[in-house]
Amino acid sequence: MGDDGSSVCQVCKEYIHDLGHNNTVNHRFHFTKWAYNEYRKALVNDRHGIELKIEVKKVNNFHYDFRNIKGKYVIKVTPEQLRLHNCTITFKCKIKNTRKDPIFVTNTNVLHPSHYFDIIHDNCFGDDESTFIKIAPGHVYPFKVTFTTDVLSCASYKIPLSCDFQTCDNKDNFTIVRTFLTIIADNITVEEEKTKSPFTSQPWKDVYTNPTTKTTKYTDEYPVPGNLKRLLYHGLQKFDNMSETDENNLDQIRWCLQTLTPQNYNQYWHHVLWLEEQGQSLMLSKYNMQGVTMKIKNDDVLLLEVPGLAEKRPSVIVGDFIRIRLTNDHTAYQGFVCKVNDTTVEISHLDEDIVEYVANDPSTEMDVSFMLGRVSFERMHRAVDILVRTGMVTKLFPQGQFQVKHNTAHKLSDSQYFNKSVCKNGDQKKAVDKILNSTHDFPYIIFGPPGTGKTVTLVEAILQIKKRTKKKILVCAPANSACDMLALKLKEHCTNEELIRIHSSTRDMPSIPEELKTYSNIEDDEFMRIRPDQLKPYRIVVTTLVLVGRFTGAYQPDCIFIDEAAQASEPETDIAIALLDKGKQVVLAGDPKQLGPMAIKSAEKFGLGISLLQRLMTDCDIYQLNRRTGNYDSDFITMLRLNFRSHPDILSIPNELFYHGLLQPKSKEAKRDPIVAVAIYPTIKNKSQLVEGSAVEFCSISSKEKREGSSPSYFNLFEIKMVVEYVKALHNLKLGPAYKVRADQIGVVTPYKRQVYKIKEALKHCGFADVEVGTTESFQGREKRIIIISTVRAQHSLLLHDRKYNLGFVKHDQRFNVAVTRAISKLVVIGCPPVLRTDNKWTKYMDLCSEHGTYFGNRFMADNQQFREEVIHRTRRFKHVDDQFNHE
Repeated sequence: MGDDGSSVCQVCKEYIHDLGHNNTVNHRFHFTKWAYNEYRKALVNDRHGIELKIEVKKVNNFHYDFRNIKGKYVIKVTPEQLRLHNCTITFKCKIKNTRKDPIFVTNTNVLHPSHYFDIIHDNCFGDDESTFIKIAPGHVYPFKVTFTTDVLSCASYKIPLSCDFQTCDNKDNFTIVRTFLTIIADNITVEEEKTKSPFTSQPWKDVYTNPTTKTTKYTDEYPVPGNLKRLLYHGLQKFDNMSETDENNLDQIRWCLQTLTPQNYNQYWHHVLWLEEQGQSLMLSKYNMQGVTMKIKNDDVLLLEVPGLAEKRPSVIVGDFIRIRLTNDHTAYQGFVCKVNDTTVEISHLDEDIVEYVANDPSTEMDVSFMLGRVSFERMHRAVDILVRTGMVTKLFPQGQFQVKHNTAHKLSDSQYFNKSVCKNGDQKKAVDKILNSTHDFPYIIFGPPGTGKTVTLVEAILQIKKRTKKKILVCAPANSACDMLALKLKEHCTNEELIRIHSSTRDMPSIPEELKTYSNIEDDEFMRIRPDQLKPYRIVVTTLVLVGRFTGAYQPDCIFIDEAAQASEPETDIAIALLDKGKQVVLAGDPKQLGPMAIKSAEKFGLGISLLQRLMTDCDIYQLNRRTGNYDSDFITMLRLNFRSHPDILSIPNELFYHGLLQPKSKEAKRDPIVAVAIYPTIKNKSQLVEGSAVEFCSISSKEKREGSSPSYFNLFEIKMVVEYVKALHNLKLGPAYKVRADQIGVVTPYKRQVYKIKEALKHCGFADVEVGTTESFQGREKRIIIISTVRAQHSLLLHDRKYNLGFVKHDQRFNVAVTRAISKLVVIGCPPVLRTDNKWTKYMDLCSEHGTYFGNRFMADNQQFREEVIHRTRRFKHVDDQFNHE
């Protein structure tokens, strides 16, 4: 139900606000598509003595890959074959009457308007449909369906054809449907071989586990309570056969989780974290492996091959634990992940019995269960308890207005800034001044939209505090990459006796920048464990939020800076804040309009997907924009407004949608880059053709996404092909030596890990391994001269009942914002307009490209009222659909 008591239409998946909803064009359109898909299997059958046969007209004796799959006629051609056929494929259609009486063909039509398919009759129907075609018994009526396109790129096109019939006595009328699918493919495997996956969702029951031989200092202080496991398993929702105790517990938990307050802070987060842990464990169990074999390495280490490891499905890191058993045995052995390779993991510290078993018979089939690490959960649980116990939690709930005493003890002249660009930027300068001269202990927020110099501001403030005070400074971020970037900038003004970058011993050593190693807990290429007392000499400590929990209660900084704070969940941020005494300083830097913390849906519902920074900016008046003045209260928050990254055209849509139009594009680099003025798509077709372009470009693809087996990760082969074509075209652009496009200047962003993997492989095969390819998450905080976005989700059938496209990447504001704001000079989006137009953000982008004349590729019919009414009209001829609609 909606907030106003409205119900949801099961066809449109939208709220019904009035009684006339069923008569709206929108509802009738979605009902028509639902009914067509419901009865499609029946409609493709020949019946009542009428046969509808399809052949392909051959030209120049070309061999076609042409087949009939249950009424769907699929033809595959290369772009070159299509070009030699004048860009036209002709399907020869024959209606044969095997009845004893004549039959009338009352209508033939494709079921929706199309730029590509046409029907050709030698004997045309009358305009008023009063002229029917009569087919005598035993006779055949021929006509043609032609497919024509001037877009010779890899794509697929699908459309249904309907033929309506009526008997002479008017007692029966019926419809037969055929679907045409034309696939244009060049050196690309459209159907991939599906291999059996070793992953199962089989839970392990009644299994005794022999512990690992590795000693661990961690103890579980906050395990999931046994009496709550059933409730957490069901996502804190009611379920069948609940006991009275379960119902009472559920009522109490729901009452606690109504609103987050300082009074229920720790209990609230304990339950939400247990919910998240239970959900993650359940998801991980989907990767349980059955009937696999292992190899022995170095006498006591087992080598396990894990499909999907490169895609982090499952996500396995050094330090995780894995359980192993003989297939279906009730005794398991816990091992330690000591190394993660591209396709294998190495498991050590196993009981010698299981190692000996594998050594004696390597063909022995094993079952594998991946175990969820609990260290991060334990540290979050402990942190929220500490904040409540010390009273620090009240500082995370500022209410009302506060009078702030202004301190001018550290008034900086322009010559005193470490980075001279800061003193020329009013917003950055203001933020540094307020942080350096802070007189309150509420969190200070640096609101840093893309490309506004958030990290530069943060580093300047840290260095000024280091120079002008005796405070000890802790610098954290959720991810290693952000910590590395901060440490690299700070080390330019710090000795390795003042600054330390602490890494986890489970981190991959090659991922650490070489110039940071002398500032790190690394000696002779080995990680050294740092004791809390060893931190005392350092003025600045840099590490991740989870890792700093190792020092809780033993290390007390005077101020904490948390970068990318909008990406961390509130309990994760609490790990660092819990190190502070009351009255100490917290600075949060980030952008709540970009990607937030990841959480399972049930925990996300209770706020685990919202960062502390976002909650403060949403719920607390002192952090909110004053709509009357258009400003924030600089005593508590500074918004950085000058964007030094992106071309104005790239910035225009996110600025309008997410930042109230307050961002000001200032990138001189982007404006003078000649690549802005060149459209890339035309050069793919004709390398010598230079067409005027802009910073934004859209390439329309007609295709269909795929999945391999039961994998949840989608990929799109035709978009992969187009990404490669764009990279080749960019590489071949003649822009002069200073502006020649290098592979490392190109980034490819795509939402699905399977697409990432396949694009990487395709680019590597073509010699472009230096092009960076990653998910939206991996590009947060990054920038590239050129960004290509492959949106993946597509559908070449415009009659699919497409409410399913209310999906993550298309509908997710923060992912859209991150994806489109990575580019400096050129942003190219490759996608399927019918899917993308289900969301206004992508619609705005495509419309912007149309305005600039940089909308290229396949043409799709506009999904407007006229199109919808035409689909309703054409499909209402179906007796099944018409009857169902009238019945409704």
